[in-house]
Amino acid sequence: MNAGTHGLNAATILVDAIKPYADVLGLKGQGSFVGGTAQQRIETAVKTIGKITPKIDELASELALVRGEIDKVNPKHYPALLFGKKPGDTIANIRNLTDESVT
Repeated sequence: MNAGTHGLNAATILVDAIKPYADVLGLKGQGSFVGGTAQQRIETAVKTIGKITPKIDELASELALVRGEIDKVNPKHYPALLFGKKPGDTIANIRNLTDESVT
């Protein structure tokens, strides 16, 4: 539950950071990101990322909290097979994903 809460907080931070640039990134409408040369698209992405980076520390902090919570869960405490699923494998994959996200 705690990991989910921190994950939602991280998602909110990310969405709030990129929302003003959604058109530029081509996430809604007729964004300029998909138009122009490759060099123009790269320049647009770099300029936009520069405006988003102030939120990176806040986002990384929330993701670190997610990782801390997920790391407390031991995948070996779950049965190898439960209702046709492998919960231990799923938890191990989630742990790897959170480690990569924080990095």
